[in-house]
Amino acid sequence: MRKLITGTSIVLLSSILVNAGNYGLTIFLARFLGPAAFSEAIVLSTLVLGLSFFGLGIQLTGAKYLSECETIDQRKKLVKMLKTLSIQISLGLVVVMALLSSWIISFLNFTETIPVFILILCIPFYFLLSTDRAYYQANQTFSKLAWSYMLEMIIRSGITILLILGSDIGFATAIAVGYLCSFLIPIHKLNEGLSPTSQTRLPDGYYGFFASIMVYELAQLIINYSDLMLVRHFFNSVESGLYGSISTIGKIVYFASWSLVLVLVPKVVELKRKGQSTNGLFVGVLSIVSIVSAGIILSCFFFGQEIIVLIMGNEYAHAGPLLWKYALSTSLFSVANMMCYYNLSLERCWPVSIVLLFGVLQAVLISLFHNSIEVVIMIQISLMSILVALMLVAEVLTATGSEKLSFLTKKGCFLTTYRKRAQ
Repeated sequence: MRKLITGTSIVLLSSILVNAGNYGLTIFLARFLGPAAFSEAIVLSTLVLGLSFFGLGIQLTGAKYLSECETIDQRKKLVKMLKTLSIQISLGLVVVMALLSSWIISFLNFTETIPVFILILCIPFYFLLSTDRAYYQANQTFSKLAWSYMLEMIIRSGITILLILGSDIGFATAIAVGYLCSFLIPIHKLNEGLSPTSQTRLPDGYYGFFASIMVYELAQLIINYSDLMLVRHFFNSVESGLYGSISTIGKIVYFASWSLVLVLVPKVVELKRKGQSTNGLFVGVLSIVSIVSAGIILSCFFFGQEIIVLIMGNEYAHAGPLLWKYALSTSLFSVANMMCYYNLSLERCWPVSIVLLFGVLQAVLISLFHNSIEVVIMIQISLMSILVALMLVAEVLTATGSEKLSFLTKKGCFLTTYRKRAQ
């Protein structure tokens, strides 16, 4: 438990610094560009955040199976295989994104095309970086994991600001180049000096678990960012920029909770391998996420307008009264997200389909009902409240051994079963 607290402290401190840097860059863009241009800038960043969800799928799956290796050398050999797989997946995704690029540019009303193609080039580098982070996470070398995130933030922020202030390439291109450099530079060659590995296949169950994680990452992507994309599509640039400012501040609790998720996954795997109970760890992490969320929601409720004016500037003042509502929606999903990763670490895949269903419902309802920004936010609050309630009920019944939901305690899922039958 002490190692968990220490690891959490390191990653949490890093998360605070990284998010402070990222938010500092976002604030600079918001104040420098104004709501209309900021709308395009935040959607560009959202595309990269979408990419990061798939990267996290690679990272968390890798961390789970690397944690099960008995020696450091075995882990490094497995990293070699995971990097090869990451390259293969990323190249396939590059082709798909390139084919869809014209539709993406049109749907999101981009004024430039070059930045989108630069972001597509980021995919292989980010996936390789995610594999490195899986290795750090599995080893529980949280200082290296923290430094990896910090270096990415420093490079991106520095290059983006320098290009915007010191060149005439355009703010969108400057943002894209900043992302590309931040993914390329921190990559480490972990497998240098290793003898060739005789391992020719990935561990049993890897593909099934990886597929489950990626489906869940898709669900997270839809829940977290479909609203921004749809607001950009349906609303004008100024309204979209105001919504982007709400989203930027309101998601603080979500990104803060990620430090706990990063520590939670390998720790759950370790306790499971030792035959120890994970219930105490689950309750502890859930309590921390809930307390932090409550503090942020209350702050936004009482000082929403002051917060948004202080951070974003007077041009965004009209968005202030909606800030606490968006923070509530994000907090609810943070709780659901933590519960989902906890169950995935135990090879229980039942939350994946539930979260994906609610993600699709959110996108559909916003597409149908978007009379105002407030309506968009209330749709999210309603759906996330129902999602958390369902998952809490299922978690309690699972923990108490209820026979009504005995299928929830079964290891693996249809993806894992399908993979085993195919082998």
